[in-house]
Parts: sequence; structure tokens; C-alpha cells
Amino acid sequence: MLSDLTNEQKQVMEEVKKTWLDRIFSGKTRIQKDVATEGINWLYSKQNYKNPRIFFADSPLECQAIYNALYAKNISHTEKFGKMGVPENLVEFSGSLKEAHVAKHLAILASEVEGPKNDTSLFKEVMLDIMTNFRKESFCSYGNVSDYGWVSYYDFFNKIGKFDNEDFFKFRDLMASGLYDMIQLEDYCIVSEMPTLIKRNEKNDLHSTTSPAIAFADGSKLYFINNRNVPSWIIESPELITKDLYLRENNTDYRGAMYEVLGQEKMMELLGAREVSRATNKCKKPTNSNLQVDKAGNIVSGGVQYVDSEEEYILYESSSPDPELGILKWVKVNCPSTGTNYLLGVPPETTNPLDAVALTFGFEGKEYNLEQTS
Repeated sequence: MLSDLTNEQKQVMEEVKKTWLDRIFSGKTRIQKDVATEGINWLYSKQNYKNPRIFFADSPLECQAIYNALYAKNISHTEKFGKMGVPENLVEFSGSLKEAHVAKHLAILASEVEGPKNDTSLFKEVMLDIMTNFRKESFCSYGNVSDYGWVSYYDFFNKIGKFDNEDFFKFRDLMASGLYDMIQLEDYCIVSEMPTLIKRNEKNDLHSTTSPAIAFADGSKLYFINNRNVPSWIIESPELITKDLYLRENNTDYRGAMYEVLGQEKMMELLGAREVSRATNKCKKPTNSNLQVDKAGNIVSGGVQYVDSEEEYILYESSSPDPELGILKWVKVNCPSTGTNYLLGVPPETTNPLDAVALTFGFEGKEYNLEQTS
């Protein structure tokens, strides 16, 4: 039984860790299609399915487009594919990246079906139906980057000669082929490439205040502030953020994103706000320490521990009355789980930051006391 690691084994562990993390975060990993195909066929065979037809896509968005084109061919518009002509120029269907993907794969599937191929109006009709009723198929729960954790764990023990399993090796090779995610259907398997860009904060959450936090080779991208998905314009066009827009935005994550993008000084300038008062509240905060276990596997020290800390709250008010809303007040708080700063609106009669925070939870000031954050 292995109870301790040698220095050489610890070095191997770090090398295995880096290898698997780089596959995700380097932005350079591309699918080895022959290896992925072999692994997918093996995976299907384990459930007694025949080899599926495999589609490789640049992104999860393209995967969904392929699924919708297949749905149209095999379920919703089967009778039209034999007559469907493909327009010579698909640019007219490229109003968005999603439309461009659908048009591309609809054209491919239509060309594979025997028929006169002279009715391009059917192509337009099916395109319209797909885009109007775009279906989102679930990605697989087994066979994507979420498996990297346990796969790298056993890969390490294999590397040091402590684990040997032929089926695991096949699955490991499938994961190492560079796929990001899959839509697994009985007759088809749709596979997405890895992202070409991933940006994170110090907590390893998806985060960027200046660019997409995750992007793919086809140009599809997503924007995150401290792991909260936000509209692209907040990050790409911060000049569009106005006082009126901020005040009327009901989504607190979007308002928090605006705050993070503009920063404290610009946010206060935008709102015409000034500090009224600030206060602190003593509480416990979680911290991670190195987990230590004994030879029987029992935790003897480490893990999540709570330490004494303080939460600071700042009360702000508008320097002049809003024409419609009068004097406005906000309390600044920090989300302990994401690190995002929020300005939460509070009643204009509020004078104490602690009372202001209590009100956001539906309490009176004396009824609220934060003892521990999560």
C-alpha cells in the first residue's frame, strides 16, 4: 500500500498535473481526430451501440447548429431534403455566427440526400424554421473536460506503476485527444474543439474586464466577471454605460459587472456619488489549508478552516437629487464567494451602512449580524 510519495513521484505528479491543465488552458490544443474517433467508437461499443457518425465542430455553438441541422434532416423536415436545393451563396444566411453554422451544415446534409436539388425556397423555409425554433440539446455528462480531474488522478498512479486498467487507458486517450465536449446521440456524436482563449482571476474563476473570458476558433465567445456570465457590451463597449442605464438595470450581476469594468473612481463619477459613512462587521471567513490525512485515510488537519476577518460596508449618496428619483443611496458590499463588488440601492433615509446591508436581506439593522461568510 502506498502511504508516502518519493520526491521523484512528487515530480511526476506535478508533470501530470501540468500536462492536463495545459490541455485546457493553453489555448493551443486541437483535436487529434483519428484518436478521438477511435475513442468514441470504443465508448459507444461499451454500450453495445454501433459506431456513430462523428461531426467535429469548432465550438459548442457549432455543435448545437449541427444538432439542429440533423434534427431538420431526420425528424422535422425529412420529406423536404430530397427536393431541397442549396443556394449558391450562403452569405445571405450569415446574419449571425449561429445562422452561418446552421446554413453550412444544412447545406452539407442536403447535398447528401438524393433528389432533384432544384428548390432553394425549401432551404430558406427550413432555415427559417430552425432559427425560429432553435433547439438546445444537452451535452454529455461523461466524456468532456469535467472528467479531467479524475482522469489525471489515475493517470498519475499509472505513471508511477500503481494502476493498470485497459479500459481506463482507452478513456484517458480519448480525453487526451483534445476534445472539449460532446453531444452523444444514438447514431451521431458531435464533438467540440477546445477553447482558443480562457482568462481567469486569482480564484481560477472565468474572468476578464477587458475581453472575452472564453473564446473558440469559430469566433464564438462568452464574457464573465468573477464567474458570472454577463452581456458582451458591458466589457466591449463600456462607454455605453450611463447613470440612467445603471439605475434601471435590475440584474445585480450586470450592475456588479459595470462596477468592475469602470472601477471605483469612474463609477462614483458616473453616479455623482459621494461617501456618507463606512462601517465594519467582524465575522469568520473560510480559508483553505493543506489537507493532511493519516495512513488510514482520516483527515488529521487542514481542509476548510475559518479565520477572524472583517467585512467593510460603505454608504454612498448622490451629490444632487435625480429629477425623477430624488436623492439616491447605495451600500457597497463585496461578494465573498466571487470577489465582485456590488452597489446595492437602499432607501434614501438610510444613514448607517450596517442598517443598509440589513435592509438588502429584509431585516432591520438590529436583527442582522453576519457571523460567517461562505
